[in-house]
Amino acid sequence: MRVLSLASVMISHLRSAILAVLFAIPLIAVACDKVPLLAPTGTVITLIPESPTASLNSSVNIIATVIENGTGVTSGASTKGAGTPVQNGTVVNFTTTLGSIEPAEARTHNGQVTVRLVTGTQSGTATITAYSGGTSAQKDVKVGIAAAGRVTVTATPQTLGSSGGTSVITAVVTDDTGRSIAGVPVTFSTTKGTVTPTSAVTDANGVATATLTTSAGADVTVSAGAQSGKVTVNVNARAGVTISSSTTNPTAGAPVTFAVSVATSANVNNVRVDFGDGSGQDLGPLTGSTNVAHNYSAPGSYRPTATAFPAGGDPESVSTTVNVGAMSVTVTGPASTVTSHGRTMTARSTLRRATRTRTSSIQKARTRCAWMSSPSVAPRAPHPRRSASRRPRVTSRNTRRRRARCPARRSSHRRCRVRRSGCWDRARREPSASCPWCG
Repeated sequence: MRVLSLASVMISHLRSAILAVLFAIPLIAVACDKVPLLAPTGTVITLIPESPTASLNSSVNIIATVIENGTGVTSGASTKGAGTPVQNGTVVNFTTTLGSIEPAEARTHNGQVTVRLVTGTQSGTATITAYSGGTSAQKDVKVGIAAAGRVTVTATPQTLGSSGGTSVITAVVTDDTGRSIAGVPVTFSTTKGTVTPTSAVTDANGVATATLTTSAGADVTVSAGAQSGKVTVNVNARAGVTISSSTTNPTAGAPVTFAVSVATSANVNNVRVDFGDGSGQDLGPLTGSTNVAHNYSAPGSYRPTATAFPAGGDPESVSTTVNVGAMSVTVTGPASTVTSHGRTMTARSTLRRATRTRTSSIQKARTRCAWMSSPSVAPRAPHPRRSASRRPRVTSRNTRRRRARCPARRSSHRRCRVRRSGCWDRARREPSASCPWCG
């Protein structure tokens, strides 16, 4: 009986132990599931960012490889060692000094895990740390201005005309690998003229632009953090064209000489001179000065203009004024001497200028009187009918003297030789001015 009672006690204790074990197994499983699986000792973690730089308000993928007994990183590149990837599900935690990591905790698959660095509005260097168990690794990623490795600046156009103008300044910000960086603040400055705006932010392509306005050569500098770039905008030299007349008192029909010159440093393709009377002349490429002559056909005031066409620049013009007088012509004939009744008369014909002047009746009478008194002029023959029917007419010496006098001497002229033709002006008591003989 005692043996039987002891066996029953042992059976009850064994049953309790079995039940306890059965209840403990689920608890152990739950506890094991709550404990993270960490990398074992000797594991090497390698961080490989998708890009060594990142723009503001962007994200960059970070790949972490976890290898047992691995060899790590050589010369900045991931190398495979003799080890094997850690067990799937190994937990790797991430931290960063700038921005955030999403997710901050990840589990490996085939010894690899991928997270993402999210940047904000702050520039700088983000130091990313990955750790699992007793193993850790770090990697730096430059963000924003800190990522700028080079600033390339260009100008369009790079050469302006002689009067200046505007040029578009373009800046491209890239990192050390040539990758463009967006969201980077840049500043513009110039040695001449003005540039607007003075600051900008690069777009998605890493480009920022501004406009330069200048009338002289200028150096434009664009800065992005510690990096900067510069471009020079040139302005063509002014042609310095001049024109002047070297002829004193120019007259119509006579050549007028003009002196045309340009600056010695100017690159001029052509110089055209418009003389102001509708005609012009091209001088071609000009260096220094030259003379050009032109004849004006009529008197007047003219405004000749010289226009220089520089290479790659705007035309430059300058004008002057020239007053052209009438043509002066003097013709002098040989002197003629006429002797009549003991008096000697000398006639000389002179014509000044090519203009018509009105001859007075006295000048006509003097000329006619000198012609009639000339010995070379034969006396007028008498009318045949009158000479046959009339007897010879006897005149006194005083009458002959009075008739020989010039009709222009009105004070001593009392009667007209052809009074019967009606040329005598009774009111004025002198020959009529309309008389072809006495007038």
